[in-house]
Amino acid sequence: MGRLRGLTRREAMDLMAAAPLVAGAELARPNVMFIIADDLGYADLACYGRMDYRTPNIDRLAA
Repeated sequence: MGRLRGLTRREAMDLMAAAPLVAGAELARPNVMFIIADDLGYADLACYGRMDYRTPNIDRLAA
């Protein structure tokens, strides 16, 4: 676990993307999604009350 602390976000994402190939697992639809957003506040999405612009795809994920 100590080695993981030295990883950058990009390196961690690369490792997670390659994990099914390394482990020999069947290719399937992912059940984990990471959304990395810079300076996104709680009320900056329509599903949490933002009225001046729409975020329909994120709203569907939230539902």
